[in-house]
Amino acid sequence: MKEKKKKDIYKIYHSYSAGVARLTGSIISAVIFRHICFWLEINERKKQNYINDKYWTYSTIADLHEVFPEFSSHQISFAIKKLKELNLIELAQLSSNKWNHTNWYSLTQKGKSIAVKCDFDLTEMDDRNDTVVDFISDDDIDNSAKNIYNNIMVMFNSICVSLSRIDGITSSRTKAIDKVEALINGDFKSLFQKVEKSDFLSGRIKGSNWKASFDWIMKEDNAIKIIEGKYDNRKVDDDIGQNQGTFDFTSKWVAEETHKR
Repeated sequence: MKEKKKKDIYKIYHSYSAGVARLTGSIISAVIFRHICFWLEINERKKQNYINDKYWTYSTIADLHEVFPEFSSHQISFAIKKLKELNLIELAQLSSNKWNHTNWYSLTQKGKSIAVKCDFDLTEMDDRNDTVVDFISDDDIDNSAKNIYNNIMVMFNSICVSLSRIDGITSSRTKAIDKVEALINGDFKSLFQKVEKSDFLSGRIKGSNWKASFDWIMKEDNAIKIIEGKYDNRKVDDDIGQNQGTFDFTSKWVAEETHKR
């Protein structure tokens, strides 16, 4: 068997639309969307994979990970889920083999209108594994990524008004954001809204002088607990009301959480 040549990851470049990245809140979703559009256009030109009045392309998560080795399979799955939730793509299993559960992808009407705005061009393709190789400058990559991180900063400052504002995104913050993005499927808006609604995280609990910060929120363990509702406000039974028992219960909770930090 012919040995497969390993690609130099530093010589792989991918393009994406900054507009799609902003819409989805995820650079990874934007890159995957670009990739799907590319192969749909290829199939349309070749008049192949035309099923149910539209063109389709198919790929496993493992295949996509090979094309995009910088993204984990977990991140790719979340990116595809985000595109589907925003009604940009549709998924189906169209193989004639009933045991083949590979996903096929096509654009929705909304996805098509977005693709038209992006005005993607077909680019040179690697002859070994059909990787889209779109050479763009490092400045273009840096500027597009910077816009996404800045948008997250603006979103945090506008939603989490009870917390201290942040004025910039450092390299350590970009790394933290990338990790959290995969965990929460890029839904930073919901994350920040849950933080602001939480009396504990926003520093509105009597007897506590602590409140969350952006960097604390961007720790993976903390972010997933926020999304899961760990810090949601506790409901108090009607027969307890606002008596001392309620305060004792809340104080105990604050003490436990503060100790964990």
